[in-house]
Amino acid sequence: MSIPTLAYSNEDHIYLPTARNILYVGGSGPGNYTTIQDAIDDAVSGDTVFVYDDSSPYIEQLLINKRINLVGENKNTTVIYGNTGMAVSIRSGGSYTNISGFNLINNGNNEVVSIDWVGSLIIQNNIISYGRKGFYTYHASNSIFRNNKIYSNQEDGLYMIYSSNNRIYNNSFFDNGVGIFSENSYHTNNNATIFNNLIFSNDGYGIVIKGSYNKIIGNIIMNNVNHGIYLTESEYAYTDYNIIKENHLINNSHGIFIQCPTYPPGLSCTNNLIHHNNFISNIVNAYDEDNNIWDNGYVYPCDPSIDGGNYWSDYTGHDFYSGPGQNISGSDGIGDTPYVIAGGSNQDNYPLMEYYYNGTNYPPNKPSINGPTTGEIEQKYYFTFILQSPEFEFLYYYIDWGDGTHEGWIGPYIPGEEINVSHTWHNIGSFYVKARVKDYFNAVSDWSDPLIIKISQEPPYQPTITGPTKGMVNQLCNYSLVGPDS
Repeated sequence: MSIPTLAYSNEDHIYLPTARNILYVGGSGPGNYTTIQDAIDDAVSGDTVFVYDDSSPYIEQLLINKRINLVGENKNTTVIYGNTGMAVSIRSGGSYTNISGFNLINNGNNEVVSIDWVGSLIIQNNIISYGRKGFYTYHASNSIFRNNKIYSNQEDGLYMIYSSNNRIYNNSFFDNGVGIFSENSYHTNNNATIFNNLIFSNDGYGIVIKGSYNKIIGNIIMNNVNHGIYLTESEYAYTDYNIIKENHLINNSHGIFIQCPTYPPGLSCTNNLIHHNNFISNIVNAYDEDNNIWDNGYVYPCDPSIDGGNYWSDYTGHDFYSGPGQNISGSDGIGDTPYVIAGGSNQDNYPLMEYYYNGTNYPPNKPSINGPTTGEIEQKYYFTFILQSPEFEFLYYYIDWGDGTHEGWIGPYIPGEEINVSHTWHNIGSFYVKARVKDYFNAVSDWSDPLIIKISQEPPYQPTITGPTKGMVNQLCNYSLVGPDS
């Protein structure tokens, strides 16, 4: 068993405790701990607890109340099952803790990870599933949640209350009740930054915001049963001055839904700035009962990276003119007439005529293929396809089996997710299996390097011959031949 090399960085200016000692759990080396909690209890501030997957699953409810690095060997196979309690609780004294490399599971009745009155955490590269809530944060601020897979939690993937200045990015939230729920009260501000996440196929909302000064940027929010983004006020809290831009809101009930007031008079959901988003095939693309800003204005000549509003898949206007009043001859990529927002008197004054991209939408990298290189006809064989991509986006795979058949654009999948697909060949020969990948906006990768599989057919078994062993000239002898399948 190899000894892991641990490296840490100060990305995002979060303080990381210096790794002093490394305490090992679950491996075969001398002095390894049997339980994770025993190692945590013996650790001092700044220590690292490294957990091997040899003894997984660990059925424990961990309490972290000191600054440690808790590191799993492999996020797919290093499992902590909270069972009747929370898998991980971080409490007073646990600020500046880092957790990575675990598959954290619960039984649906409790939170998977509970964080109370601590901050400056980094929680990354984990799988969080089957809890009542995936993450529950209460007065937990200045923390980073990144590169986590959060799914199949009954209520929320990530629930934040009275928690501010958190950064949530490069995560996938799916099959939860709600993807992300951020709520503050008593005139406090969330100040969360939620960017570059995949938030899809949740049973309720993609993102719920009850609070102010949040930034929701560059997320793909797709196929959620209710609203993609829902802004409303909570008791004694405003939902103002949020920035929502560069998101792709696709096939939700409402792309964005803004509703208030339902609490004491004087509260509002106003002055939220919403621009450079793509609203595509939502049942209702947008609904706004309050007074918000749905474009970023227009300075002539138009700079499409700064000016303009949003792209609307149901916009029916034309682009014959330009200028702040759209009355100068010549098109500019901006619709000549406003897009009217349902629910009140809001409108996008400068709707975009084409999808908005922040920069250039480069094609994905080509995928890799693993699988057998020899086989027989009429047998099923499985192949693994994977793409490590710098872009965190939805991916679709096209697989050519080399025999005139293919799997056509299956997905969506997440970068780094292994895709297992089977195929059966009906003819003998050498076949070139290859694949390519595209993103939601049809930027297509190059073909993968081919995997060659040689398909053959085993010769039949020798038949069994029975009959006389002696005979006479011109005498008829009868023999029986029995094949292997007779």
